[in-house]
Amino acid sequence: MEDAGDIRVTAVNPAGEDSCVAKLKIKIKKEKAEFVKKPENVEVMEQEDARFETTVTAKPEPTVEWYKGKALLQPSDHVIYEKEGNDYALVLKGVNPKEAGTYTVKVFADLGTISADAKLKVNELPKPEEPVVEEVLEAEVEQQEAAEFAIEVPAGVAPEFVEVYQDTDVVEKDTLELRVKVTGSPEPKLAWYSNDKELLATPKVKMTKKKDGVHLLKIANTRPAMSGLYRVVATNVAGEVEHTATVTVTGRHMCHKVECVIDINTFYYTKLLIRIVKHNYQRTFYINWIVCHI
Repeated sequence: MEDAGDIRVTAVNPAGEDSCVAKLKIKIKKEKAEFVKKPENVEVMEQEDARFETTVTAKPEPTVEWYKGKALLQPSDHVIYEKEGNDYALVLKGVNPKEAGTYTVKVFADLGTISADAKLKVNELPKPEEPVVEEVLEAEVEQQEAAEFAIEVPAGVAPEFVEVYQDTDVVEKDTLELRVKVTGSPEPKLAWYSNDKELLATPKVKMTKKKDGVHLLKIANTRPAMSGLYRVVATNVAGEVEHTATVTVTGRHMCHKVECVIDINTFYYTKLLIRIVKHNYQRTFYINWIVCHI
C-alpha cells in the first residue's frame, strides 16, 4: 500500500525532455477473518479488573466489538478497548458480581463476520465479621444475678430549630400563620398542637413543608376561642425538640349606625338615632331622641 500513488517517467536527450504520469494502484488480497486465539473464560475477585484477550487475522483490517449478552459495550473509564497489531483485548475495571455473565467478541471483515464467547465469573469479597457484643456482668449483692447492658447509639442527627415563631397577636377572622425552620438527619417529622390538642389538617388548617426545612402552619377564619399555647414538636430517630409560644386572637370591633325619621304630623317630626356597638360579643345600645317643632 505504501508503493501506491503517481509514477512519473521522464525521457531526456540533447534536444529536450518529456515526461508522463501514471497512477499505481495496489489491490489488497482480501482474507476472511480468522481467530488465531479465542478469548478464554475469566475468574476474578470482586473489585479486581477483568481482561479478555483474542488474536484475529483478516484483510483488510477488521472491526472488533465486544458485547455482554446482546448489549454492545461502549468504551468508557470502566470499559476499555485495547489493540496492538492483530491482538485485541477488553478490560473491565473494578468489576462487581452483577457484571458476571457471557461476553462476546465480534469481528466484522469484508468477507464475513465471526464471533466467540467467554464467561466472566466474579467471586464476592468475604463479608466482614459482625462485631461481637461483649456482655458486661454486674453482680448484685442481694439477688446475685448477672445483668447484660447494651448501649444504643442513635443514628443520625437530632432535630434542631434554627428559626421559630414568637408570641403572636391576630385579629378575629384573619389568618394565623406560624413558621419554623428545622434541621436534622433523617428529616424530622413535625406535629402541631393548640393547648395540648394535636391539630389535624382541614380546609381551614393547613400544614405545609418546603425543601429548605421550613414548615408553615396556617389557620384561616380565627376566633378568640382559638387563643392559647401553640406548640410544635420535631422528631426523628436521633431525638426530639419542641417550641411553644402564645397566640392571642382579639375580637374585631364592629359599629353600625341606623338612622330613621318618623313624621308625627306636618307641624313637627321626631328623629330616632340608634347606635349599636359590638365589642367582644357584648352589645350596648345608645338611643338619642331629637324632637323638633315646625
